[in-house]
Amino acid sequence: MRSATGVRGGGFIETPNQRVLIESRGQTLSAAALGQAVIPFSSGAPLRLHDFATVAESAAPKFGDTLIMGKPGVLLNLSSQYGANTLEVTRSLEAALEELKPASRRAESSCTPGAPSATFIENALHGIRLDVLIGAVLITIVLFLFLRDLRSVIVAFVSIPLALLAAVIAVDAHGWTVNT
Repeated sequence: MRSATGVRGGGFIETPNQRVLIESRGQTLSAAALGQAVIPFSSGAPLRLHDFATVAESAAPKFGDTLIMGKPGVLLNLSSQYGANTLEVTRSLEAALEELKPASRRAESSCTPGAPSATFIENALHGIRLDVLIGAVLITIVLFLFLRDLRSVIVAFVSIPLALLAAVIAVDAHGWTVNT
């Protein structure tokens, strides 16, 4: 195989879990010559690449192409950066996309965010608030069921958020952050 191929990228094979890059080695200049390359095989007749694969010349693989509603589009990928406020960055990105809408209409395309991240973050924060409220009610009920004394329940109930507040103050004092 080495004698039949050159050191050039040969594209890739898509699997459900990954993209496997193909690299050819040698000096082959045509798909037909590459198809004649012998694959090492332990027994029997020599096995050539064209015996089990379709070898054809084609355009270079496209990387980064996106289809939106069946039309060519642009995919923006936003990644979190340590120390950055994701909500502020997302709102700024959405504002920039709003500014691009007039230009995108002239180009006969649309500037539609696929997943409005700021809304997602705000919903997650709202969900956390709701979870804390439900947790507080459940903790009160469980404490009352076990302690059966209102004063003991109040002391235990108040100590939990105070301990959490102390932990948050300590984390902030050290300059650490909390990632929800």
